[in-house]
Amino acid sequence: MKFAISILTAVVIGASGASALQIPGGGPAETDCHAEFASTLMKLNYPPFDPSAPVPQEAVRCFDGESGCDLDGRVNGSCSFDIDVCLYNDDPDLEACEPEEVTTASATVSGADSGELDFSALLPASEQACTDGSTAVVAIDGEMKTVTVSVTAETSEGAVDEDELVLTCVPHGWPSHGYNNSNHRSSPVEDAIDAGNAAALGVKWQFDIGNEPGTSGLRAVTSTPAVGFGKVFVTSWNKKVYALDQETGEVVWDHLTDAAFLGVEGSPTLTADGRLIITVDRAVECLDAEDGRVLWRTVLSEVPELEMWGAATVANGRVFVGLASASDAPCASEGQLTALDLDSGEVLWRYITTPEMVCDSDTSVVCDENSDCPNDGECIIGRGAGITARPATSPDGETVYANTVGCFTFPSIGDSDSLFAFDAATGELKWKNRVQPPEQFGFCPMDQANECRDDNDCQQGECRPKGVFHDFGFLNGPLFVDADESGLSVDLVVSGSKDGTLYALDASDGSIFWTNEVVPTPVSPGLASWGLFNGAIAYSSGAIFASLHDVAPSQSPDHLQSFSIVDGMTLWTQPFEHTWADTSVANGVMFTGDCGNNTTCRRACQSMSCDPGAIHVLDGADGTFLKKIATSAPIGGGPAIVDGVVYAPYGLSGPVGGILALAVSCPCDCNFDGEVDISELTRAVNISLGADLSLCPAADNDGDGRVAVNELVLGVRAALEGCASLAAAD
Repeated sequence: MKFAISILTAVVIGASGASALQIPGGGPAETDCHAEFASTLMKLNYPPFDPSAPVPQEAVRCFDGESGCDLDGRVNGSCSFDIDVCLYNDDPDLEACEPEEVTTASATVSGADSGELDFSALLPASEQACTDGSTAVVAIDGEMKTVTVSVTAETSEGAVDEDELVLTCVPHGWPSHGYNNSNHRSSPVEDAIDAGNAAALGVKWQFDIGNEPGTSGLRAVTSTPAVGFGKVFVTSWNKKVYALDQETGEVVWDHLTDAAFLGVEGSPTLTADGRLIITVDRAVECLDAEDGRVLWRTVLSEVPELEMWGAATVANGRVFVGLASASDAPCASEGQLTALDLDSGEVLWRYITTPEMVCDSDTSVVCDENSDCPNDGECIIGRGAGITARPATSPDGETVYANTVGCFTFPSIGDSDSLFAFDAATGELKWKNRVQPPEQFGFCPMDQANECRDDNDCQQGECRPKGVFHDFGFLNGPLFVDADESGLSVDLVVSGSKDGTLYALDASDGSIFWTNEVVPTPVSPGLASWGLFNGAIAYSSGAIFASLHDVAPSQSPDHLQSFSIVDGMTLWTQPFEHTWADTSVANGVMFTGDCGNNTTCRRACQSMSCDPGAIHVLDGADGTFLKKIATSAPIGGGPAIVDGVVYAPYGLSGPVGGILALAVSCPCDCNFDGEVDISELTRAVNISLGADLSLCPAADNDGDGRVAVNELVLGVRAALEGCASLAAAD
């Protein structure tokens, strides 16, 4: 186990006057203002708050790399905590405490060889005086680690304030759809699976929802599992949320929601303090990750056509979610981004993306009644501009980024086809970039690129109503790329549009930094349909990775591609079927899935004779295929990779769904413990004679669904020579 503490201290005197600090020291209320921890973002969050049975939160639990509490904002095997202290605080939250001149102060950090903050430049403190830049860096190695910071301050009147701050750094795991709040969908700390051993990936365990009692109908898993605290959290179209044992796949608990027909589509989001946020139709639920109890539930809209497709983002005690139309027909009104309080579920702010009413004769005109509309137009309800995807945040969690998507049954109006930046605390719009112009109800047949309100807008011919609308926008959320990571001079917000273009915007003002038009943007009456960028993209080590679908009329590039973060140029492409799957990356290895026998998604498959589905593993450096793992259903989600295990969802709108746990396997090592014994060899032989492969999936070394003689020989070699030596020899 690694454990390290470093203390860095600077000083600020006469700071800020009367202010409520986030973390009171925990001493008696009468003396607690003499010394307080000064972090403005970090909050006490453990034990997790339960509104029905509130108890004081006494400690901070923080994921490695978490916005707000880990100052470096990166997953790197350590947490950098702000442990600054302010003396002489006129704190309105501590009315019982009257500030007095502080004459002595000291601090220790448990477990450190030297851990005192230097208060000498602050003393005596007869006005608020704060250390500045004091950090405790806690290095971890696979398990959470706790540190205690103790502060003692004494006043000229003899009052003593003894305060304590308990800080726990929690391994990052894979807590959300985007992996981190930048939505990178890639792990920088994984090293067990690489391009050299990915071909040896095998099934460690399988959780098939069809085998669960009381399940029927749709069972697809089109989300990304959240992994942490020894559990794998899974949402399903069967309306349930499952917590599985990370080692075995056994169900620890399940929670039945009141979701409608398509169940729970969005990925779960895990917090470092042990809460699980799920999106259920138009409601957000906060569960206790330990046992699945509902801590709170908030319904965001009464508009029945709305739902939350995507996952929540949690940063600095706030929950951010998007609402969009549940389908294109009918297209819903009131697309929105909403922020809620993590502890209570109370709505903090919301941003509506469409005007309430527009004119059908000119969609740029906002109206209250028909008389407001030109050319005898009708004032109709504004629709579209939904937020289907998980928002991203800046590394400090104080700016939130989102994007919108339209419908093929209504013109692109309002803030559709746009990317945004908001102040995370207030919802104030910082910037907005609409990457495609607004759309009208008509087009000019003689000049298909022309939108028209009436015949006067057409250079020749008449203005005709459209049968369908272009349906551009962004199905999946933006990713944030820090300048320090990219080597560029600016931070970027990157998102792939259904219109066929990959966009990179300057995160400071929303201006275009670069674009890559992978396929030409359709023009009226063409439409994006399912869209080129349908599944979530990933970012790792200077490259963006994407699994693509198509636009209409069909323009089919290679459907697996990688792009440079520097200028958007294509790094490599790989022929592949159309796919809706999300992309994930770990240690230079790319994971995605195919549409299998889903004929709506996989256009080349016109019958159920196609393979059901498969997970595909590629070398992220050049797109070389490394492994194909067959599944019993198409893939519509994306995997999480934690501690050398790939937790891959399967299922796409049908009666089959679940999770495959994949790990680099030794031939016939049924329990993945690195050794092969007689019982495992016996199981392999029985499988070769016709027994169920689930008895030992690792016996099927080449993944063809059977155990051949050469695979039995490999198992015997592994038993005699050891898995490690066999791997080295191969």
